[in-house]
Amino acid sequence: MKKKISLIVLLAAIILIDVAIPLKSDAAGTVSLPRTGQTASYAAGDDGAQQMGVAWPAPRFTVSVDCVTDNLTGLIWARNANLNGAPQTWDSAVDLAKGQTLCGRSDWRLPNVNELESLISASAPVPATWLAGQGFTGVQPNPYWASSTYLNQTDMAWTVCLCDGQTGLGPKSNSTQVYALPVAGTTSLTARVWKTGQTAVYRVGDDGDRQDGVALPSPRFTANTDTSITDNLTGLIWAPDANVMNTRDPNWDDYGTKEGKVIWQRALDYVTKLNNESYLGHSDWRLPNRKEGFSLMDRTRYNPSLPTGHPFYNVQAGSYWTSTTLAYNTGYATTFGTYIGGIGKAVKTSGDSYTWPVRGGGADTPSVTTSAVSAITNTTAACGGTVAADGGAAVTARGVCWGTSANPTISDSKTTDGSGTGAFTSSITGLSPYTLYHVRAYATNSAGTGYGSDVPFNTPCPTYAAQIGTTPYNTLQEAVNSVSGTAEIRAVAGEWQEVLTFSGNRTITLSGGYDCICDAVTGVTTVHGSLTVGGGAVVTMNNMAVY
Repeated sequence: MKKKISLIVLLAAIILIDVAIPLKSDAAGTVSLPRTGQTASYAAGDDGAQQMGVAWPAPRFTVSVDCVTDNLTGLIWARNANLNGAPQTWDSAVDLAKGQTLCGRSDWRLPNVNELESLISASAPVPATWLAGQGFTGVQPNPYWASSTYLNQTDMAWTVCLCDGQTGLGPKSNSTQVYALPVAGTTSLTARVWKTGQTAVYRVGDDGDRQDGVALPSPRFTANTDTSITDNLTGLIWAPDANVMNTRDPNWDDYGTKEGKVIWQRALDYVTKLNNESYLGHSDWRLPNRKEGFSLMDRTRYNPSLPTGHPFYNVQAGSYWTSTTLAYNTGYATTFGTYIGGIGKAVKTSGDSYTWPVRGGGADTPSVTTSAVSAITNTTAACGGTVAADGGAAVTARGVCWGTSANPTISDSKTTDGSGTGAFTSSITGLSPYTLYHVRAYATNSAGTGYGSDVPFNTPCPTYAAQIGTTPYNTLQEAVNSVSGTAEIRAVAGEWQEVLTFSGNRTITLSGGYDCICDAVTGVTTVHGSLTVGGGAVVTMNNMAVY
């Protein structure tokens, strides 16, 4: 690791052996980790090739005069990333954030390290430049303060550098290099940000005082029958041995002393080897991306910075490779470290870092049931459903879809009836009479759309007696009266009581025996009454009887 000129960046470099951020999940998880933003691939199996996590919304941000809403996390940021006009101490940054009233809000605060890290795009060489392109103003390519204190040295606080996306530590008294970016609101939407774990309070308004974010699950981890470990926060499944290469395949380490440290490509290749050999019975292991690695970190701990009571063994004090390339310099890959708990970097060709495989964590489609169809008329019906489980990612749309073929999809006619889990009702409109329909409830999250069972139903026959083209008439005489020239009147099969009079210069074909929607001949139409033709009218009858 290379030392930097400034103290802040020097301290960031010290943490290169650190950890990453929180954001993705699976059906069992509490949060859904998003993608890192990296789309370019630099090696088979890397972050850009896998793109694990919740897809980002488009647009990622909604910009107003003074505020920017993150449509991925739901957090609301000050648009001006340099409200103070200069760097400031940590205490001053906390006060600055607390005192804001932007956009009529009174809940402004200094973000914790998890919230601040959520702004990083792994595709951006300089995050400050990328954020400016998203609508922020005054963004500096410098470290920014988080409200989270470093437990082992409480005169230091966490920072995130908008120069390259690394996390770091800075003395709270530093007033020359670190800026503040206030945040407001409660994390929501697709990729919710979780609590850092910090509970100790070092001043009013800091991370331990506020404890913003999604609550951490208890228990945090579950040991699986195959000995792998599921993180109940994210749904990710980790190898129980945090240095499995050194334990299982020590000769794979061909770089210097055999201790499990290898170059980046060798780490990727080792995961491929594990998959080829079905390690722990699975073949979908991967090198974690930066957000997956960061999600393990707990700000109440150091050496290791893992939650209390974690079940892992052989956890190393050094850095671990991620599959994410450093966009600032693609000769480097991002690392996460378990000693301090931050995100750093290492030259890809250096044998500086360990390998900790992960699998799973992808959200499933929601679990949905379809309600019975009711209140059926010629053209409408009522239905609905229940979203029993969100699949590990927020349900952004739900409703019913219908069509005349079995198993309709959201490409067919559909309703949109809110979001989230639970029961909902839907109004189906625009139906045709005397038609067989199929309806299914649906719910959509970042993993796709889940459907309930197919429920068929029939719309009833209309009660009209005749039809000209697509216009229905309640009686045959009503249809006759509407003709001003030449027309065919289709009469519904059955028996009708009417007195029919045809007059005027009209030519009418009276075709009987049709089904209730006047589409196909199914029988004969019988009129009980009389029929009078005069005044130049010409009448032809088919499948009709008049008595």
